[in-house]
Amino acid sequence: MHESRTLYLVGDIIDGWELRKGWYWPQSHNDVVQKLLRKARKGTRVIFIPGNHDEAARQFIGLSMGAYTAALLGYMYPKRALSLTIAGAGSGSERAYIEEFRKASKQNAEDFIKKGTPAVVQAYGLSPARISFAVKDPRGFDEFNKMFAEHDAKGSGNTVRGFQAERPSLYDLETDLRKVTVPSLIVVGDEDDPCLEPSFFLKQWITTSGLVVFPKTGHVVNQEEPGLFNEAVADFIARVEAGRWPARDPRSIRK
Repeated sequence: MHESRTLYLVGDIIDGWELRKGWYWPQSHNDVVQKLLRKARKGTRVIFIPGNHDEAARQFIGLSMGAYTAALLGYMYPKRALSLTIAGAGSGSERAYIEEFRKASKQNAEDFIKKGTPAVVQAYGLSPARISFAVKDPRGFDEFNKMFAEHDAKGSGNTVRGFQAERPSLYDLETDLRKVTVPSLIVVGDEDDPCLEPSFFLKQWITTSGLVVFPKTGHVVNQEEPGLFNEAVADFIARVEAGRWPARDPRSIRK
């Protein structure tokens, strides 16, 4: 068996057209998906390029670092996305906290490599934006961190160092983000301080966006409030598919 640093999944990996005709999903399909996820957790860069039979996968849902990526996708490759869900985006974007964020990210990257993932999780898992999860659902919080601790240390360290610590602030991308016309849903917890202000700005910049703020919720919105999150996203996608998610009417914008 040969391992790869990068794995490309190109076009129609899942045949959505056939699944619509009749559901067929044996255990062997789940086995393939789990193997791909396991590779990603262990550091393999898995890149999925949708085709036409799996166009439903172009309803992109990004969380945290994935949310940042989804926002960029909106102006870099708009034809590849039918919709964007941008949940928990913007950590490290606030001007007053950029250098502090980058310094902390580089330290986390170093700790992943030197101390291992479980040691990093003990501190990183208790960062301020995650406390509401611990208070609200201690069991779920423990399970989340248990799974987090299983992530490959090298892959996590490289991701934090190469992406999280180096990415531009969303505020530096305002001009490009104002060009986004892909229907977008911005989701943020009201106790996710690093992402709250950036989410408000994203709402102002992307005219095809809507904003949902979950009360008493921190950074991992989909884990803290899975019911609310799934309901909001399902409603959003249904409206997009029905052509009922228009750009903001300019008359509604305060001058």
